[in-house]
Amino acid sequence: MTKKSLDAYFIASSTPSEKKAAILLVSIEAKPYATLRSLASPEKSYEELCKWLNNYCIPPPLEIMERFKFHNKIQEDNKTINEFITAIKALSEHCYFGPAFQDWLRDRFVCGLKDVNIRKRLLQAANLTSSTAMNIATAMETAKRDAEQIQSNQS
Repeated sequence: MTKKSLDAYFIASSTPSEKKAAILLVSIEAKPYATLRSLASPEKSYEELCKWLNNYCIPPPLEIMERFKFHNKIQEDNKTINEFITAIKALSEHCYFGPAFQDWLRDRFVCGLKDVNIRKRLLQAANLTSSTAMNIATAMETAKRDAEQIQSNQS
């Protein structure tokens, strides 16, 4: 179970703060449990236990490796444009691009597209934003799919 899913559970179930640490302890695997259990005495808060887990058990992702994965992501043959958008946004989470994030996102999106015709169309646009690029590409993909469906029905 991830911290995000555990936090979502706490929100959905309106879990009081004093119960969160106990729920965390029963949710983790046996190996870190013993160490975390000893840390929980005297009583530690959920936030303190999560901080310890993040600092000592889960090494932070290396920015350079996260950027490598991001810059090398291409749209897979069986994936839609929306799935590709979701994938590159997820990969960008630990890249720390700062104010240039939207530019990096646009560039990876355009360069990683599998459909050369969509890429050509996007490369023709001046002052292209990531949002505009994604909207145009999604519309073109939908139009292509719809046109193919019409064609197959006429055959």
